[in-house]
Amino acid sequence: MHLPIIQDHKDLQQAVSARELYNFLAPSERFSSWFERQLQYGFIDGQDYLGCEVFNALARQMLADFLVSVDMAKEISMIQRSDKGRQARQYFISCERQAQSNTPAFQIPTTLSEALRLAADQADVIEHQQTRLAIAEPKAAALDVIDSAVGDINVRDTAKTLGIPQTKFINWCLAHNWLYRDNAKKLQMHSQRMKQGFMKQRPATFLGSNGEIRVNMQPLFTPKGLTHLAGIFAIVHEVA
Repeated sequence: MHLPIIQDHKDLQQAVSARELYNFLAPSERFSSWFERQLQYGFIDGQDYLGCEVFNALARQMLADFLVSVDMAKEISMIQRSDKGRQARQYFISCERQAQSNTPAFQIPTTLSEALRLAADQADVIEHQQTRLAIAEPKAAALDVIDSAVGDINVRDTAKTLGIPQTKFINWCLAHNWLYRDNAKKLQMHSQRMKQGFMKQRPATFLGSNGEIRVNMQPLFTPKGLTHLAGIFAIVHEVA
């Protein structure tokens, strides 16, 4: 399969077909399941991807597809951790470098108005680049963190994965409305975090002091929640 074609887009700037990327990466699961799994890493509808349709000549029907930004395509490629994924990511990076090398040469202003306009344009470019970098760095840190974690994980393992002492992590979660303690002093999650897709809960059984088996709801962090937390703590560590 060929690498996906990069196309200009008014909202995403540059985008590729998610189906074309899927066909090149050749994962074992169906497209719909594969793309849904990629969305667990915190990509935002309307900002990182947009829904669309593509006509399949062999099936003679329209199929659901998505246009994804080049930045999202690069992250998806890196997440695959495969030779195909590395090839795709390098392809996107090479295309970006080529586009940058084709930028028009710098022109020396000949009037004051031209100089002021050039200074304003350069300030906009610098601000845009800084904004993209501020967004990209926490995402890169998050991807490094979740690379070692699989599925939903408990509080202890989440703190360990993030590289934060468990007590410090719990205190942060209590202060920022991720966790709370019930009447029995057990940790429970805030329902809003489940609605956001950041957390889940499951029953955990244990043997009580009287020999009876008891059940307690255990809070868990999803891959999406872990990605979000990794981005937050990457910023916190940078500021610190």
